Amino acid sequence: MIVIERDGKTVVITGWRAWLIAAVAVVVTTAVLAGLAFLVLGIAVSMVAFVLIVVPAVAIVALVGWFFLPRRA
Repeated sequence: MIVIERDGKTVVITGWRAWLIAAVAVVVTTAVLAGLAFLVLGIAVSMVAFVLIVVPAVAIVALVGWFFLPRRA
């Protein structure tokens, strides 16, 4: 049973209509949550890939720069 109150009027939805509305609500909620999960997972994978590429590159550039520093005697 679904009860909706609007402008002082109460509408009660029962039976197959209530089941249909509930099923549609579950499907829409599941789709939205799945979309958000895939979005967050995509962002996380992108950040990890970025870190795995950038951190070694920065380390290599730092080592090369350190190798070419002038030596003081």
